[in-house]
Amino acid sequence: DFAAYAHRTDLGFLLFEESPLSFAGEVVFISRSADPSEAARSLYWAMRTLDGKGLSAMVAKRLPDEGIGLAINNRLEKAASKDLSGLRD
Repeated sequence: DFAAYAHRTDLGFLLFEESPLSFAGEVVFISRSADPSEAARSLYWAMRTLDGKGLSAMVAKRLPDEGIGLAINNRLEKAASKDLSGLRD
């Protein structure tokens, strides 16, 4: 849940749509309107952008598991760390 991490200044947030949350860390949108095609075009740029910021980690929500969302989720999973213990406060 993004809300649990929104206060963290050391995290980057990869967003698929506008959010009512206020984030303390870096925010990059792969789409502002939940458009899977736009997200697919922006994914690698967004990941590289956040990676270049020297953050502790990136936090991303899964897209709907259908169509191109499946491929985007697959890329996010391959890039993800399996050890999330470092993200705990």
